[in-house]
Amino acid sequence: MDKTTYDAVVAQLQAASAAYYGDGNSVMSDAEFDDLLAQVRDFDATNGITDGIAGKVAVGAVTGDVAHSTPMLSLDNIFDTSVLRTWMKRADVTEWAIEPKLDGLAVAIQYESGKPVQMVTRGDGQHGEDVTFAIGQIANLPTLAGAFFGEVRGEIIFTREQFDAANSARVAHGKPAFANARNGAAGALRGAKDRAYDMPMSFFAYDLTGSHVSHTESMHRLRVLGFEVAVDVTAGMSLIPLDRSLDAVEVAGVVTATADPLVRGQLPVETDGLVIKANQPADRDRLGAGSRAPRWAVAFKFPAEQGTTKLIGWDMEVGRTGVLTPRAILNPVFVGGTTVTYATLHNFEDVARKDIRVGDTVVIVRAGEVIPRVEAAVLAGRDGSETPIVAPTSCPRCGGPLDASQARLRCAAGRDCGVAEAISYAVGRDALNIEGLGKTQVSNLVASETFVDVASIFETGAVENLLVTGGKVAPANAPKIVAQVEKAKSAPLARVITALGIKGTGRSMSRRLAAHFGSMAALQAATVTELAAVDGVGDVKAELIRTELDVLANVITRLAAAGVVAAQDQPAAPATDAPASALPLAGKSVCVTGTMVSRSRNEMNEFVESLGAKASSSVSKNTDILLAGPGAGSKLAKAESLGVTVMSEDEFLAEFGGGS
Repeated sequence: MDKTTYDAVVAQLQAASAAYYGDGNSVMSDAEFDDLLAQVRDFDATNGITDGIAGKVAVGAVTGDVAHSTPMLSLDNIFDTSVLRTWMKRADVTEWAIEPKLDGLAVAIQYESGKPVQMVTRGDGQHGEDVTFAIGQIANLPTLAGAFFGEVRGEIIFTREQFDAANSARVAHGKPAFANARNGAAGALRGAKDRAYDMPMSFFAYDLTGSHVSHTESMHRLRVLGFEVAVDVTAGMSLIPLDRSLDAVEVAGVVTATADPLVRGQLPVETDGLVIKANQPADRDRLGAGSRAPRWAVAFKFPAEQGTTKLIGWDMEVGRTGVLTPRAILNPVFVGGTTVTYATLHNFEDVARKDIRVGDTVVIVRAGEVIPRVEAAVLAGRDGSETPIVAPTSCPRCGGPLDASQARLRCAAGRDCGVAEAISYAVGRDALNIEGLGKTQVSNLVASETFVDVASIFETGAVENLLVTGGKVAPANAPKIVAQVEKAKSAPLARVITALGIKGTGRSMSRRLAAHFGSMAALQAATVTELAAVDGVGDVKAELIRTELDVLANVITRLAAAGVVAAQDQPAAPATDAPASALPLAGKSVCVTGTMVSRSRNEMNEFVESLGAKASSSVSKNTDILLAGPGAGSKLAKAESLGVTVMSEDEFLAEFGGGS
């Protein structure tokens, strides 16, 4: 980096920082900001620059004039586990405290006689801005019964739920949506002074100023007083102990577990890293602090799950039931561990609400998501050349009319327009499970008119030849696929119902319909009233299912004629003639959540039902067992609060069998 580039990067950082600490509409992602800031600090160190440019752009233009009782220092960032291990070894600390890194706006709140009387931002670390006027916006800030005097420091953030509500309120009042929850908190807090509507936020404490006990003990004291502390956001996930320190090996385990985006996606707040700090005050005193950051604490940053790039175009995908999904075409950007070129725009109503346009710089999110999504447009980056994304007036695939009666546009031809997608869904692992028929092969077979619907999978003559010619399947693989097709003729009723793709149903509803009616013939003969009696169906969905069964009557008839049995599974009972009531989990309700190892979640639900239990999708006081894998999240927390029995996958299989 030369001096010209250095000056340009500093100007970029100053603009981004001013936006972040001003109205919350930052023009770059946190990861990009961190990377540029590191380059500036390297240049400063190499060239002997000591005037604190990096520190100034990091804290933003708004510093304030309220002096802090003790400096509110920032944290150095570490991005690599090997560097973290080296740092911890050099610190020579045996007790570590660890908590999620909550990126919002750091504040110090002064309490007198149990009431919050002043709130000050971090500012430049020595002085901050008085934002006491916004105390009423902090939804979880306690008023204490006792005569508590002291200063509590922590982070003002939006929970995921609060962020959605805040953006809805902003849009309703003619304001652009915040790009993300982390940046939005700063703008929302400062804007509270002149805003005519509320935007509730949350405060999570991470320091009790002047405390001379361990960090874990300080946090316990705050929790007893009524505060929520930073580590509380992981409560119920068995990730971080709430009231004890960790050794270096345990810290490494927490870092590994929380680095998984699927795990972090279960948290009620967004977090982009972990804060690791010496637990005991003696270690903190021994290690001391520099002018900007302590030497006894560090922020370990996860790989970026959010980035910004240009939206250079868009297209549409037509789903298996004819639903149209707009998709953004992007300048490639590395997010969530992979290079992203396409991202979902969800639906056209969402595009209009967020005012996303071709040519915009957009925020891309892949936090725990398999499919990246466009979160927001960076309005500050517009130059007037951007063009709107306009919903089509006809189906882009078949040219037919559209159904606009719901939020998501749908081709009026429905599944007849999405044959390839419908068949790919039908042959998938959680339906007919026909290995070898991937999306490419299915698309080829549909294009050659070998496959026209689900039934045609089983009724084509000279299958091997058709697979090779129409499906372009390698000759050596064709016999294997034929064997899979023959095996699928004996698929359980629930999986055949799933394969039909009946609107209003999914895997769990298909299992309920199969269990209730016992055969395809009984399901086809069911009245609306009889369908409505199935758990979770109700009158409206019953009408839809009845209509769908009529539409699919020919397909169902042809499936039977082709030899698809579609018989209801008969669970293996504990004794030869034992009644269903004798099954080990008869009458019980079991909820499966998190990641399963021995089988897919759908297969685990099928196993649960084979034991006589109802496989539930939610946790309530009526739940008997929560079968929890990694990333169990809020369902685990709710189960523990209700006293529901929680079992790991290994524990469940050891008690009820079914190991593989």
